[in-house]
Amino acid sequence: MFDLRRSFRIRAYGLLPFLTIALAAFFPSCSNRGDGLSVRGRLDELRYLSVPQDALQILPLVEEVPLGNVMYGKSYGDCLFFFDEANMRIYSVEGDTVRLALDKRGRGPGEYSDIGAFTYVPETEELVIFERAGRKLRFYKDGAMTRQIPVDFYAIAMEALSDDKILYAREAASLGGPAGLFAYDLSSGEQTQLLSLREDQVEFFHDLSFCRVDDKIYFGVTGLTTDIYSYDGDLKKVASVSFSPNPFGKEYWSGEYSAEKEGKALASVSDGNLSLALGVFCLQVSKDKIGFWYMNGDSIQNHNLPSLSYCSIEGGEANTYYVVRLPRESGIELFQPVAVGKDGFISIGEEDEATLYKVVL
Repeated sequence: MFDLRRSFRIRAYGLLPFLTIALAAFFPSCSNRGDGLSVRGRLDELRYLSVPQDALQILPLVEEVPLGNVMYGKSYGDCLFFFDEANMRIYSVEGDTVRLALDKRGRGPGEYSDIGAFTYVPETEELVIFERAGRKLRFYKDGAMTRQIPVDFYAIAMEALSDDKILYAREAASLGGPAGLFAYDLSSGEQTQLLSLREDQVEFFHDLSFCRVDDKIYFGVTGLTTDIYSYDGDLKKVASVSFSPNPFGKEYWSGEYSAEKEGKALASVSDGNLSLALGVFCLQVSKDKIGFWYMNGDSIQNHNLPSLSYCSIEGGEANTYYVVRLPRESGIELFQPVAVGKDGFISIGEEDEATLYKVVL
């Protein structure tokens, strides 16, 4: 199957040398660690989840488009946007119709050299991209640039809060500023930090992605635990998952920090027992369930495993599945999502196939 997250894997290779360094730097100033549901994940066994036929929808598109290079997608109501990282293009899909929403890579007026992150503003019907090379926010409507704003940060993810404010994740090496989550006022340029990172989270703050569910924005942050947050004007930690098979995670959440506990974490790393959910991706939240996909560390060592695995939090328990299988008749054995829709996870067919797959888990 075509690896939809291949560049995610390449970036994760670069994270490995930092693993022990990041954990060794861990110290007790851990904000909001008592908030939300604290659960243990199970990464100590290989588990499979088979999708029943009635949970799968196959959505053929009107015309074939080169969606094989899609890195990730975003959902805004009935419209999906897919980012083609290899060619720096953005496609939109509404119903069964695909169109090229943005293709302005170049060095001329109104063109961009790269896309570091993007979002869509429904109120103005504008696509907003962050251009890393020029360090600018560029606004496009119907494929034409309408304005641009120079900024003093590097964004790894963005989501529009309104027509004059965006939410963005700022990486650690962002012109000397702190890593974390910020609200940015497009009119005044004012920035408000909403979330600061623990030391054990900083080195893994690379591939964060926002997912919009109704009027809330969800995202996950990886460290010794995987923390899931929601934002709707107020930031709330909704869950924290420890993926370690040893008791360290539980002790960390139930008591105060100590050098002894940090030592247990470092021992777990050296023994290869502390598993991390790198790069939380495609979050879906309902009244009684949280589901998300993550880059599993084992896939870095074993390329026979899929890049993305699935975690489901329900009834106060977290269950993880290395492999999610589709029905044989779908033609795709393993499911790897690129976006989350209103009522399911979205994947795409092979490079020569104009098909979307939606799975309800």
